[in-house]
Amino acid sequence: MLGNLLHEKPDELRADMQQVYGLCIDDWEKKPIHFATCAAQLGADARVNGSISVESLLLSAIEFNTHVSYWLKTKDAQKRRNVPKPISLKPDVASTSMTIDQFEKFRESKMR
Repeated sequence: MLGNLLHEKPDELRADMQQVYGLCIDDWEKKPIHFATCAAQLGADARVNGSISVESLLLSAIEFNTHVSYWLKTKDAQKRRNVPKPISLKPDVASTSMTIDQFEKFRESKMR
């Protein structure tokens, strides 16, 4: 996971590790297991995971429910037309899994 994140989302990983743990990602080679463990424990609202916070999800739900409440009082609702659709906040997140061998190859390439 750490290797993929370092390769695919280095800026997001740098910001998340600094914000959440106070760690500089430039030092990952000194303690790769420690950094990999911390990266794996980043929350769902971390930048590397699409930055969808609980607050954003709740606000989206409030907006949708408000829209539906208003729609229910319209003629469209009586005829079941123009049904409101919720806003999709979840981006397509690619898998960040990596085998140990792949990580070791990636690590070796970065240590040269």
